[in-house]
Formats: sequence, structure tokens, C-alpha cells
Amino acid sequence: MEMTTAYLWERGECKNNEDSLVLLQAQTRKGTVLAAAVCDGIGGLSEGETASGYMAEMTAVWFHKELLPMTKRRKGSKFLYRSAVKLLYETDEKLKEYGRKKKIRLGTTITLLFIIHNRFYMIHTGDCRIYQVRKKITVLSKDDGEGRFLQKCIGAGKWEKPQWKCGKIRKRTGFLLCSDGFYRKLCEKEIAVCAAPFCEQEIILFKRLEAAGEQIKKRRMEDNASAVSIIVK
Repeated sequence: MEMTTAYLWERGECKNNEDSLVLLQAQTRKGTVLAAAVCDGIGGLSEGETASGYMAEMTAVWFHKELLPMTKRRKGSKFLYRSAVKLLYETDEKLKEYGRKKKIRLGTTITLLFIIHNRFYMIHTGDCRIYQVRKKITVLSKDDGEGRFLQKCIGAGKWEKPQWKCGKIRKRTGFLLCSDGFYRKLCEKEIAVCAAPFCEQEIILFKRLEAAGEQIKKRRMEDNASAVSIIVK
């Protein structure tokens, strides 16, 4: 399947940008393999940019060392699930170890989508979101918390199993991964435009995300706002 991608990474009025993004693609004999993630460092804790950045870095390493080899061996969803959970669990342990050494608490959310040929796989912890856009817009992820209070994250608190979902992808499908600083300031229609399935040109997709970023700024951008848009042609 051919895909068009774009991203937005806005610091807003904050001193630091505690969001981190991943967007990777590889061509294999069986087709395109893609991984995209949005990680949001936990506000109110220490070194949010360190936590989200480390999660993003480990995801990139996992893509090359684990995911691509598994696609070549045609591993099924159970193997992919175990590998993705292992990625999150080991990162959780490493962040907790780092925090103990520095006597701080730090954490991050992660919302990870990977596409292998004609199927999508999602693993999620926190309050970032994945939207699927076709004729209507659907939220695939579940917010782990109430309001702005998180119940699950990576690196802080008790380890809990992440949300997992997979399914077949139809052509003309859009996916949007975004931080809460992005979706909380936009209405559903404005979000859907950022991953409209008939938007096939990369430059137009980037412009739509930039326009959404400008709308967020006008509405007082109190948080970082990040998004990754993927259109499956």
C-alpha cells in the first residue's frame, strides 16, 4: 500500500517541548512497513522531554531491530503484541531506574501505530489519541485517565498492560496520532481534515496540520501540540 505522511511538532507557549515523535518507513519485498508514535512527557513530573525522547528513541531502535525482522519472518499478531509490550515494559523499567538514580519521578505516554502491508496494529498507554478517518471519524485509542489526570503512563507508577488493537486497512483510510495539546483545542471536523483520506499530496497534508497548529495558537496554546498524519491511498 502507498502512504502519504506529514507531522506537526509545536512547542506553543511552553518553555520546553515535552512531546516526541516517531515516523519511520521501510520498503520490503512484501510491501511498505510503517511505524508512527506520539509520546508526551508527563507534566508536573521532572524531565518530561527526557522521558518522551527516550521512549521515542527506543521505539526507533525497536522498529529496525525487532519489527522489520519479524515482518520478514511473517510473524503473526501474537508475536507482534508480545514484542510491542516488551518494548514498553523495558522502557518503563529503564525510566524508573533513571529516576531512582537521580531521585526524581518522570514519565511519558506513548501511542504507537504500525502498519504492515494491509494491516494496522496499535499499542497505547496514556492520553494521546489515534483517530481513524474514512466516511466518519473514529477514536481507536482509549484515554487512560479522567480530565487531565492520567492513570497510566510509562516510567511512573505501577506497570499496567497497554491497550492493543489490530485490524485490516482499507484503501482511502486516514490515521491521525496526536497529543492532548492538539485534540483538546480542535473540534472533530477540524481533526478529521488533518487526516482526510482523499488528501494524497504531502505538501497539502503538511499545510493542513500547520493550519490546525495556527488555530490552536489562536485559542491560547497552553500545551505542546504534536500530530502525525498518515493517508493510506
